[in-house]
Amino acid sequence: MTAPEPRRIRHPARAAAIRPHASGWWVELRVLAVILIAAVTWATFFNITKSAQSLNGYNLTAAIIVAVAVGAQRISAVQRWLTAPKSKRQELIEGVAQRTLVNLCRNCVVTDTLLELRVHIWEVPLWYRKIFPYRFRVWWKHLPVWDRLTRVAIRPALKRTAAVGLMKHAPSGVKFRKGRGLVGVCIANNIRAEILILDANDETYQQALAAGSEEEWQEKGVDITKNLSLEDAKRLAALYGFVIARVLQDGTSGEATGCVTISVTNANDPDFDFSRNERFKEALVDCAMTVSLA
Repeated sequence: MTAPEPRRIRHPARAAAIRPHASGWWVELRVLAVILIAAVTWATFFNITKSAQSLNGYNLTAAIIVAVAVGAQRISAVQRWLTAPKSKRQELIEGVAQRTLVNLCRNCVVTDTLLELRVHIWEVPLWYRKIFPYRFRVWWKHLPVWDRLTRVAIRPALKRTAAVGLMKHAPSGVKFRKGRGLVGVCIANNIRAEILILDANDETYQQALAAGSEEEWQEKGVDITKNLSLEDAKRLAALYGFVIARVLQDGTSGEATGCVTISVTNANDPDFDFSRNERFKEALVDCAMTVSLA
């Protein structure tokens, strides 16, 4: 009998993912491009205003309009070049999510549950991580006044970088943040070896969703509510019945940069029991590790 082929999820773009997209020289090149654009715009404005016979209100306004238009042309010409690494990275991440989905669908019979299988990748916005570096946030949290500042702390909505499935679905409309929703809790915990599981069809959870008011729902505790409103929890339960999640971490600093989830609507299908079927957990871990290197 032929030995079974070992489970292996190959990622052709893994080598590309390991390479950093923003080395020091690349950042310096971007800065230089912005400076050159500003210089061209200013030179255009200076030449136009210099050639004007008199800088009355009309001539000055016309000169500014022309200068801005010329500058805008220069900016649009290099805009795609400046943003190419970001777009390329997003395409890479979407490719990783798609390959994860394909591997999970292999040797599976097409059922309603399979059609609802989805892979999502959420990330902390890059602008937030740049403006508030991780070291600064760690230092800030150790201040004696941190407990009082948590109420006003900036926690931006997470970005859904990839969402793949055999069937297309509109976004839930629920904004996840650090500490909010299963995704947000996963990021807040920031435990690399931890896999969070939420079974919205569980009897205890269904009883909690049957709460008659928002106050009654919040009394169930954070372990149940995940800091969601009752309305948002019901909406998510209808779309994603069974979810497993794992944090994305920066390999150097250990910063939580996002979260990967695998979900199905029907948790009663034994072939898609995430809590018992190890291949889903293995696919989740592999996907998270690959995206962390991107």
